[in-house]
Amino acid sequence: MNLTQLKEKFANSVFCRNKRLQSKVPLKFPFVVNLELTNICTENCIWCPQESMTRPRGFMQFDLFKKLIDEMAQHQKLRRLYIHWMGEPLLHPQFLDFIEYAKKKNVAEMIVIATNGVLLNESNMKKLIELQIDELYISIDAGSAETYKQLKNTDNFDTISENIKRASALKKKMKSQLPYLKVKFLETDANFHEKQIFKKLMSKVVDEVYYEKDLSTWDGTNERVNKYINGMKCYLNNYGNLVKRYPCDRLWYSLAVNWEGKVFPCVCDWNGNSSIGDANRELLGDVWYNDQLVNLRKLHLDGRFAEVGLCRECTKWGKRNMGDWLTSNKERAISRPH
Repeated sequence: MNLTQLKEKFANSVFCRNKRLQSKVPLKFPFVVNLELTNICTENCIWCPQESMTRPRGFMQFDLFKKLIDEMAQHQKLRRLYIHWMGEPLLHPQFLDFIEYAKKKNVAEMIVIATNGVLLNESNMKKLIELQIDELYISIDAGSAETYKQLKNTDNFDTISENIKRASALKKKMKSQLPYLKVKFLETDANFHEKQIFKKLMSKVVDEVYYEKDLSTWDGTNERVNKYINGMKCYLNNYGNLVKRYPCDRLWYSLAVNWEGKVFPCVCDWNGNSSIGDANRELLGDVWYNDQLVNLRKLHLDGRFAEVGLCRECTKWGKRNMGDWLTSNKERAISRPH
């Protein structure tokens, strides 16, 4: 892990993240933005509600992406720009053009691309190295082809493993520390027995093996996901004892924009039911303090979670919250920047 990544790891710890957010509230502009280049995916993960999505499928237009990036460039750098949401970003035919534009505009301290690795060929990786993208976050979540197929419903495990090995070798060949290669293993009851196998398989290949414990039910509305996750020990260990409900701090630092340009307060809104704006005709900075989002923050601060369809059944706040601080500083939390 290089010095930049060590600093980022420390800065992104729960303690530092919360302290940083507390010192900056009210933010003039979000810290974090997710841009969905597409909501089409090559895999069909059993913990993902993608299969049940009824909103249109498609690809973001470059003009919209450019508009969003140009606006971000007018503000203080984002902490993170995530180039993904409900689909596989490398499926976009202009993927590299999008990434190059975002990098050129220098809009974020970290540009992070999450991919399943299926399309991470040598040509794509070479360009990402040349662009010095900060982090490539690859979701594998299994230590064998058999378990991968059980979790993802495809036979792409061997393809992804080889793609990652070639990507790592190309980094060494080009003598580059970036992109930081981080492979993810989302812990579930079905793959937990392969944690060490996965570590042995990947630890000498990539920069970091990351065990993700944040298994969730998204907004709690998808029957397939609920059926699979709700009874899992890996889920209950993290979310099974949430006695007191807190406001979700995501409402104070992040926004997500889908491929069509609709703006959302949270990435848990996988089906796009709670849009709060349209980036085709509005600025993100205006959406950030529009009546819908301000009212949503107020409902959270008042503990009226049942009135918010997106948040009613969600448990994500249990892992990511500044609950005590937000509820103790309501006036500041609901104020606008001067």
